[in-house]
Amino acid sequence: MTVTRDGDHLLTGRIGMPQVAEHPYTEHDFFLTASAEQNTFVADRSGTVDHVIHYKSDLATTLERITPARASQLKADDEQRVAEELKPHVPVPIDPTILDRDVGYYALAPTELRVCAARSRRRSSVGRTRGVGLSDWRYGDFTKDSRSLG
Repeated sequence: MTVTRDGDHLLTGRIGMPQVAEHPYTEHDFFLTASAEQNTFVADRSGTVDHVIHYKSDLATTLERITPARASQLKADDEQRVAEELKPHVPVPIDPTILDRDVGYYALAPTELRVCAARSRRRSSVGRTRGVGLSDWRYGDFTKDSRSLG
């Protein structure tokens, strides 16, 4: 996560995503208006912020402060990963009964659940996942690495 200041508020963003405004409700706690997320900036004894606790969907994730050099390396790694994922994939024929082993419930985090339902299309089998309580559906090709399902 990148944090910058714009006047009286902070802007935060993830690699490859636009920055969004965060607004303070205490000196250390900020909320986003673009989504239901909050960040708490935690300082050490000297007053230097060394990590952020990011809250989303009742899940708290600690984000350690890193150097600009490390951030640049992570960005380069992410760009390379995305480039690899965007390379064309060729569907391969498989026995559709194999998909039965993939159908089920999968926990991403203690408060989220993904439901996987397989259906068949000509030469490619496609699965879809949906977060419980969310209205968006994500589609993923089962012929690719499972990380492509989101």
